[in-house]
Amino acid sequence: MKEKMPYIIYWLIFIVGLHSYVYLTMNYGIIYTIILTFVCGFFSGLLALVMSNRTFILLSTLLFISPYIILFIINLV
Repeated sequence: MKEKMPYIIYWLIFIVGLHSYVYLTMNYGIIYTIILTFVCGFFSGLLALVMSNRTFILLSTLLFISPYIILFIINLV
């Protein structure tokens, strides 16, 4: 179980980051979404670097930049 603990923690942090998109429907929810995904993406990225897992690093990077991509798309529309 000890060797699986970093993976469990990584997925918990990553799921919290994905769950932050629920706040988009609230007033000023984009602020909560940006802050939560930034923090979760950063910490999951650090954990992925420690585990040296390229797939997790890529997923963390996408989580880190995803609110900015959504803001860019909203500005285009």
